[in-house]
Amino acid sequence: MPIYYTLMPLMFFGSLLLGNIAGSTINFTPIIMAFLFFYFITLIKAIYIFGIFSLYPIYLYTSFFFVYTRLYFHVIGYRSFLDSNTVVGRHIFNNSVGIIFICIIFLSHYIIDIFYTCSFRKINIKNELIYLPKIESCGLFLMILFSPAIIYKLYLQFLYVSENGYVSMYLYGFKNISYPFWTKGSGTFFLLGYLLILFSYPAKKIFIFASIIYFIYALTGSLKGSRGTLLVPLVAIIFFYYKLYHSKISFKMIMVVLIFFVLFSIGLGKYRGSYGKNKINASIQYGMINSFFYGQGSTIDVPLGLISESKRIEKYRHFPFIFSALLKPIFFQLYPDNGSERLMITLEKYNNMPAIVTYILSPKIYLTGQGLGGSVIAEMYDCGKFVGIIAWSLILGFIIKIVDKILVLRNRYIPFCWFLVNSVIGMPRDYFFSFSNAIPYMIIIFVIINLVNIIFSSKQKLLN
Repeated sequence: MPIYYTLMPLMFFGSLLLGNIAGSTINFTPIIMAFLFFYFITLIKAIYIFGIFSLYPIYLYTSFFFVYTRLYFHVIGYRSFLDSNTVVGRHIFNNSVGIIFICIIFLSHYIIDIFYTCSFRKINIKNELIYLPKIESCGLFLMILFSPAIIYKLYLQFLYVSENGYVSMYLYGFKNISYPFWTKGSGTFFLLGYLLILFSYPAKKIFIFASIIYFIYALTGSLKGSRGTLLVPLVAIIFFYYKLYHSKISFKMIMVVLIFFVLFSIGLGKYRGSYGKNKINASIQYGMINSFFYGQGSTIDVPLGLISESKRIEKYRHFPFIFSALLKPIFFQLYPDNGSERLMITLEKYNNMPAIVTYILSPKIYLTGQGLGGSVIAEMYDCGKFVGIIAWSLILGFIIKIVDKILVLRNRYIPFCWFLVNSVIGMPRDYFFSFSNAIPYMIIIFVIINLVNIIFSSKQKLLN
């Protein structure tokens, strides 16, 4: 291992010299190939040591899917990763921006891998999962009871989006929808039911049944146009199945899931552009597999835009972007969303990095409700440049490690793991603290878990 962690930086820095970074013309191909070589060696090593569906390899998968696909397409000559043509229009970023970007993603993965790999082997935690059949039954009852209501609620949202256009979600939200009274709170109780099932360490058949119901829920929600609404929970379900039951997942099953998601996403990408009157004229057409994977890499525009336009961004940046997700509930209270001024309030008050970067790159596109997503690597870099990359990569490695090795082996922690796992899976194109949106659910489940413990403890004392 020490030789590996010495050779990889030397090889990467050697590629920088080979790419002539000090010259007027930079050859990015050897630099990108060196990074991708490091990435794939790291991925293979992680799969071999920790397992194909441990959380660390999953983070590496989604990093490539959401960000590094652009680097791959650069190497094969499909399009330069600095020549971006996405929802915000065409932008050609400077070579210096590209060098900084590749250096920070190398540094981040290098730090995470050292911390995770070297500290992982020192942890030997006993599996303390206990089957709780009564909690399992309670959770299943809640899911079955509220699944029709929440799916109908999502169906109404789908009808609204299909009539008013995909961007209507971001322009107006769903405040104009009139929901039947019997759908109120259905989403909260449905999710609570699934979390209770996870907490109970359910029988494998019950887990599969409940996860199928949850998959139908996620699939219905994704019809509004968001592929991540389906992908992230689907991968999270596979992770928990792999971790809780130590079950091997066949290569055939992996390919079936992958092909389904790709075909579904291509179809959804084409179909959502025809929703309502606000049709989206995307620069990338999703009729080909290559175009689909290239389009998924649009997340790269966020760090490239942040690095390139840092001076212009300062006008709207009130504090490091990485903390914005934590403070979102406070922003909502201080600056309520009144509908008509939603976009400008988000831009000027919420310290929202994707909104600011989108607006700087294309004000016209931003004001139509379209825009870029989040980017954890951009947040890390924004909070301290290279020092921020090192510090936040260490923290991320720690989070992945405790979830992967400790929390999934305790009943009381598994519901919280659900949110952390979903957060880590989507983190390459989301926020570092994206799980903060789930804090109310965490509080509710924490209270319920403690009540359950009190009840069971009382019954045990009476029996004794």
